[in-house]
Amino acid sequence: MTESIIYFNLGAVKFFNKPYYDGKKWHNFSLNERELFILISETRAAMLRVPVSQDEEPYAYIYSVYGQGEECYMPVFNRTGKVKKEDLFPSEIISYPLL
Repeated sequence: MTESIIYFNLGAVKFFNKPYYDGKKWHNFSLNERELFILISETRAAMLRVPVSQDEEPYAYIYSVYGQGEECYMPVFNRTGKVKKEDLFPSEIISYPLL
């Protein structure tokens, strides 16, 4: 069985009222100085051995160039404190100041 990544359009993302990154800046999201957040996709979470549970909701959505048409926002999950920073890509670490 092949699983595919589900993307959402901006209207759906705004409806969920969760933080989102539009490719330029974060919306509905704030951090304090020195605070870090680890937000990764479901696929990446599985690769890092911190899988997403079936009932877990996305923490935020990020714009992805791999989406199709208006459906270009990918769900990401909070793995803060669950993975080592050295195992991550820089784009997976959200820190103050936010873009």
